[in-house]
Amino acid sequence: MMVCHMTIPEGGAYLKQLKNEGARVYVETCPHYLIFDHSILNDKNRLRNAHRRSETVKRVDELWSYVKDGTIDVIGTDHGPFTDEEKVMKNDFWKEYCGFGCNDVVMAAMITEGVHKRGLSWNRLASITSGNAARMFRIYPQKGNLLPGADADIQIIDPDCEWVYDGRNSFSKTKSSLGVYQDMKLKGKVTNTFVRGIHVYQNGEILSENHGGQLIKPIRKD
Repeated sequence: MMVCHMTIPEGGAYLKQLKNEGARVYVETCPHYLIFDHSILNDKNRLRNAHRRSETVKRVDELWSYVKDGTIDVIGTDHGPFTDEEKVMKNDFWKEYCGFGCNDVVMAAMITEGVHKRGLSWNRLASITSGNAARMFRIYPQKGNLLPGADADIQIIDPDCEWVYDGRNSFSKTKSSLGVYQDMKLKGKVTNTFVRGIHVYQNGEILSENHGGQLIKPIRKD
C-alpha cells in the first residue's frame, strides 16, 4: 500500500507504528509540506495552490523527523503543469486546476531545508529522491543507483551555490511568479543532468531537446 501526500506528524507517527508492526506500507510526502507553514497562505494566497493544510513551524519540523528516520520513503513534487491563465478559467475556486510548478526547484529546496538547515544526510536525500522509488516500483537496479550496468541517470549538484528562485525562468509550462517557491533563497543547485549517460542539461541550458523517454518495465517477483 502506498500512502501519498502525507502532510501531518500524526500520520507519520501512525505509519511508523504500522511499519514497526510489519505492515507493508510505503509513504510519500512533498517538499512544500516540509518547508512552508500556515504563514504562506497569507503571503502568497493569490492563486490556488497545493498547500491545503495550515501547519505551524513546530509541526513542519516534526514531519521532518519522519523523513530522517525512514518512515517517509519518497519525496514527490506534485508538480502542477498549468499556466496562471489556465488556473482561473472557471471563475470558481473549487473548480480551478490546483497545484503549482516546482519540478526545477524541489531538489534545491530539499538541499536547503533538509541538508543545510536540518542535517539530513546526502545518502538519505539520494534514497528518498531516487533509490527508494526505484525499489518500490521494481525498476532497481536499472534505475536508482550508480552501479555498472545501470542507466547512468545522474544529477551533479553544487552544494554551496546560493541563488534565488524565479518561477518565470522555469523550463516547465508553468512559468509563473505566483508559486510558493517564488523568491526563495536557496543553497545548493543542480548544475548538470545526464539521462542514460547522455548530457542533457548544464548550468541553466538544455543540451538535448529530443532525447526521448524510454519504457522501463518493472521486474516481476513470483
